[in-house]
Amino acid sequence: LSNFGFRHSREADLAGLNAKLSEYAAAVGLAALDAWPIVRTGYVRLGQAYAAALSAVAGVSVMPGFGEGWAGASCNVEFDQPRATDVARDLAAQGIESRHWWAQGCHRQRAFASCPRTELAATEHLAGHTLALPFHLRLGPAALNRIIMTLAASLGANIEAPEDMAAALAG
Repeated sequence: LSNFGFRHSREADLAGLNAKLSEYAAAVGLAALDAWPIVRTGYVRLGQAYAAALSAVAGVSVMPGFGEGWAGASCNVEFDQPRATDVARDLAAQGIESRHWWAQGCHRQRAFASCPRTELAATEHLAGHTLALPFHLRLGPAALNRIIMTLAASLGANIEAPEDMAAALAG
């Protein structure tokens, strides 16, 4: 047994993490494993629908390989310009929540603002260029269309509503 990668000394000799789980949470997780193939398929289909619909919107992209068979539990998009805050505001104006996945970077959080650091160019880029869109298995075709169309309008893209989103989500 190890904790944070430590076994018998304070020298980390294997990969570890701070992952404590109650017995109840573990039991719930184990019980949910039977449904994982169905849940995974739902996430893959939702990712495929997002990737296909967003491919028509200039200035935004999904992660490489997103919607191509691997299942994630979030849909983070990247803008080619630092538009994340503007798009989040426009989505919110239409009642659509989104998240700045990495906020503005850990170094801008009050607890860490005074910590020494090197240049954080990648962090600064991601903070302004990425946004997490709604991504859950109860997201229906109408809601997904609304998200895509609102995002496109925010970027000034004039696109047609994605066709047959219901079929895309159903597989």
